[in-house]
Amino acid sequence: MNTGTARYLVIDMTAELEVELAVPVGAPAAASGRVRPGVLPEGRYAVLRHTGPYDGLHYLTDPSKEPGPARWEVDVASLMREA
Repeated sequence: MNTGTARYLVIDMTAELEVELAVPVGAPAAASGRVRPGVLPEGRYAVLRHTGPYDGLHYLTDPSKEPGPARWEVDVASLMREA
């Protein structure tokens, strides 16, 4: 079950890192402070599944139920072409 998504908009570890975090919601959400509603762009994505520990990722596997980091999974998707 996908419980959330991280979208990296700017990756410059020496200057700036801009990340969007997303979770599925049942109804549209209103903006509040730094929280803003948004939608991931439609299109074709290339997806790579990483298995194993990688600090800071949001895992498909629940680490509290699977204690072995070598079995943790996360999908990394890259938008190849917008719809």
